[in-house]
This record gives sequence, C-alpha cells and structure tokens, in this order.
Amino acid sequence: RAATHYDFAVVASSSASSCDSEYDAQASPATITRPMHLETATQLGLMSDPSIPPLIPSLLPPSAPSASGCFLRRWLLAPPPPDVADAMRRLVRALKEDDRGRALPSLRAPALGGRAASLIRAGQASAARHREVLVALDAAAEVLLLDDGCDDGEFGAAAAGRVVDPLLKILRHEAGVAGAERGGASAVNSAALGESFLDAMEKIESVVSTQYLEPPLRNGDRDDNGSSEGQEDVISYHGDIVPPAFFERNEEIWRGRVKLSALKDAGRVSRAARRLAEAVAIDFWGLGVGDDITARDDSAIDLSNARESKNPVVQDRFNNLIAIKSIPSWWSEEVEFDDETAMESSNGSDDEKGDRLRRRYFRPHDRNGKVLRNRYTTKRVQRALSDYVEACEDARDEVEQALTQLSGDLVDEGHLPAIVQAFRLNLILSTAAHHAASSNARGWNVGTAYDEDSDPSDRGAVSLSSSSAGMFQGVWPYWMSYAESVPNTFSLDGLFLLTAPNMSGKSTLMRSTAAAALLINSGLCAPVGPGSAVRRFDSVFVRGASADVPAEGKSAFGAEMGDVAALLRSCGSQSLVFVDEIGRGTSPRDG
Repeated sequence: RAATHYDFAVVASSSASSCDSEYDAQASPATITRPMHLETATQLGLMSDPSIPPLIPSLLPPSAPSASGCFLRRWLLAPPPPDVADAMRRLVRALKEDDRGRALPSLRAPALGGRAASLIRAGQASAARHREVLVALDAAAEVLLLDDGCDDGEFGAAAAGRVVDPLLKILRHEAGVAGAERGGASAVNSAALGESFLDAMEKIESVVSTQYLEPPLRNGDRDDNGSSEGQEDVISYHGDIVPPAFFERNEEIWRGRVKLSALKDAGRVSRAARRLAEAVAIDFWGLGVGDDITARDDSAIDLSNARESKNPVVQDRFNNLIAIKSIPSWWSEEVEFDDETAMESSNGSDDEKGDRLRRRYFRPHDRNGKVLRNRYTTKRVQRALSDYVEACEDARDEVEQALTQLSGDLVDEGHLPAIVQAFRLNLILSTAAHHAASSNARGWNVGTAYDEDSDPSDRGAVSLSSSSAGMFQGVWPYWMSYAESVPNTFSLDGLFLLTAPNMSGKSTLMRSTAAAALLINSGLCAPVGPGSAVRRFDSVFVRGASADVPAEGKSAFGAEMGDVAALLRSCGSQSLVFVDEIGRGTSPRDG
C-alpha cells in the first residue's frame, strides 16, 4: 500500500490545535517557550564552553547512549509545546515513581531511524540494517503492552496508561507521523500503531534471516515459512578436505542474510561445495576412484583410505583458489605418461584414459593470468572450484536483489511510517528512562509548570500569588551534588536586584535558577525539592559576563549592548530574564 496523507500528518506547533482535551478546553492558548538564544544556551551549558559546566551530562547517566544526549539537547534548545512538555513530565514521573516494578523492554534498540529510513527508501538497506529495524519494531511493539490491563497481550487494552499515553503524545510531536487508523483520525492510536509494527515485522521476517539474532524476537514465531523447510543457512564444511577458511571467505559475506526460502536455488552452493570437496579428495588426497564418496550429499567423506597422511591442500587468499605445492609421489606410480598424446594412445578403456586425463596436474593461473610456479591443480578441481565460486557470486547477487526488493516492498506497502515511529518511540522511552534513573540517583524532582491564568490549585503544593513567577524549593546547581551544595528556597515575584560580595554565588544562583526553570518548562526533572512550581515562560534569557569580540569588531561593552538589544526585542511580560554584571565592559560611571 502506498503512503497517504493520513500517514504523514504535520504536527501544529501550537497546543491550540492539539488533540489533548486538557488544553482544548482552555479559553486562551498556553504559553509556548521560544527557542533559546545562543548566549542563553551557552550560559546554561547547552553549547560548548570550557568555562561553563555542561548540562546534558547531568541529565543522563554515563551508560546512556549518545542519541539520548542529542535528543535532550535539541529538546531544550527548542522547548516543546506545553501539552508535549506535560506529556514528558507525566512519562518521567511514571518512570521515577513506578511502584509495580515493571521491566522495560530492551533499551538497546538502535536510534538511527532517519538513516535506516533513508537507506530503505533508496533500496540500499543491508540485512544488518533490516535486523536493526526488526529489533526496533519488536521493542516498540512490546512498549505498547506496558500499562495496566495489557497483560493479555492485546494492543490498546489500557484506557489511560501512565506510560503509553504520554509516550504516544510525544511520538506524534517528534515523528510528525500520525499513527492512527486509516480512517483519518489524527490521534495516535496504540492498537493501530501496534498492528502496523507487527505487519512491518512480518514483512521483514519473511525475507531477512533471524537465526543469528540474539535474543530471539518476541514475535519471531509469527513467520510460518521458517527457514526453507527447517534447513539452517550455515557455511559449507567438509572437515580437513578443504580448509574451512576457504568456505568462510566465500560464503560469510552472504550467508545468514536472507532466509533460504527467499532464494531460487538455495542448495546450489552446498552442492557445488560438495563436488569441490570430492574433487579435492580424489586428486589432492589420493582417495581411490572406486571409493564410494558420492553416495549421499550430506555424508562425510572418509579419508581413511587416502594416500596422503598430511594435509596437502593450501589456499591462496589473494587469488581465491586452492591447490597443492607439488605433484604427489603416488601420481607417478599410477600414471606413467608424460603427455596427453601418449595417454590417449595408451591401452585401456575410455573411462580409465579420461580419468587419467582429468587428474593430470598443471600449474594454475592467478587472477592476472600469470602462471603460479609453486602451485599445482587438476582440471577436475579447477572445474569444481570455478563452479563453486560462480555459485557463491550468484548467491550474493541474489541476496542483494532480495534485500533491494524488500526495501521497495516496505516503501510501496506503506511500512515506512511505522519504522520511523518505532525508532523514535524507542529513543523517547530510552531517553526518559535513563533521565528518570539519573534523577533518582541525584535526588532531582519533577516540578510543576502552570500558566499565568491557570487555577491556583494547579500550581503545586505551595500556594502562589497570581503575580508570582514560581516557587523554587531548595534549588541547587545542576553540576553539583546535593550534599556539597547549599540549596536555596525563594519565590519569584517581580524584579530582583541581587547583590553580594565576590565569590558568594550570585552567578551560580542565577544560572541554577534559569536551568531549573527551563527543565521544568520542558517537562524534565530539575535539581529542586518537591513542591517546586514554575510559570510557563515565553522566553528564557540569561546574559552573563563576557569579553570583547575582535572577530566581529565589538568591544566588551558593544557585545553587552548587543545582547541587551536582543533581550529587549525578544522578551516581554511573560519572560524570565537574568542579567549578570551588565555594564562591566565600560567605566564605573557609564556602567
């Protein structure tokens, strides 16, 4: 099925167009925080500055994947709409305060959804990339079964889940894809989304081999075709007759990529490998022609009657061939002819002369056509070797064609939106879970964000006046632990002028408060005590002390005034502004 406009729905940036009834019922839209200015992002540790502690490492444990750090950096640089921030707040609170001990699905699912989608759309996705997609789809399908009432394994069984509902809300904002039923509803529906995940998994599992995928997928048994009548896609092996490394080098680049049922002639390479092993056993090991070594294709070749006691076979990795170093001593005992003419004119049956002709040893050629002086082979081995290499090359081309066809089918049948959603859902849940675990370890808490005209009961446990911009309970610097810092409790109500001696912590308190306000407005945990509440701000601006900028032709005072001009253009009555040591770049009188 081709993608339709129901699969790709543009998410409005305003909460007024959101499907969340909590905000649709309000008379006026909620306050939306604008993206951070460069100076503010630098002062809060979101941009690289050696003199300012980075913020992102404080939000996640060291074991968190790098994709989670990139997600949170983007999340804070461009804060989400209020309804999405509240969804993140509910999700993080549920993960922090989960008293049921529910285990989350595997958080090792890859997060490179955009790259995987691009490769699939271009038809260049490898089997490994398809397996990554399969792992992401399986984990995302399992996520939808986390909430109460989902023990029966049916998607959408929970009416209002503490994890799934906010997760799907964030997913709609992040992925920009509507996961609802095809009827056109804009809300993300967990049942339809779960079924789309399973449909995409079933399509991939019908082609891509999963026998080497550990641990086994939860939905791996949904494929009825299996692996070509129970056969395992393993590399050919014939003991010491042919070096196993030779088979591995020719087959490992395509073996185990797709299921044998997806190939036209899955056993061609195995049969060619068997013929090669038989030729090598006769011509190189000296196994008698009359020995029964071709009775069954899967039987082991018995070398007990071989004339060679040591392994005579050597492999040339550069030219991809196998040969022997010298003509066997037992050859002269069996054949007395020096040339083919004499052999053809000799007495004996045609079968005997033909067998001697095939077993005549000669020096092979390398891949450039030059004779290899220190190697010998026979026509029988050379023909079997050529057939085997050709079969491997054809199998590799067929595997690539099967994967290209699979990528095209995923796009044409409309599975690409589900793949994008699965990757984003895994990234969102992984980031929230790591952030919640780190916050519990650091003692951070989830604050409350409210609008200026909201009900006073929605402003947290502490009663705040209508003009108050927030109440910070025991805020401390995000780069310090609670034990080594001095928490501060205060209420933001009006304009403040902070004065104190040098090294008393004025800049630290300002930076800590601004970071806590941004984190709470974005729905994340902050280094504050329980009961903290912050009003939604349309802009957060932090201006710290700076030096001159010679590259732009600005003095220290000119740089300060440029930042102040940007502040006056962007900030209003609902903005949170911190200015540190304004005017220090000029004389005391002018400053």
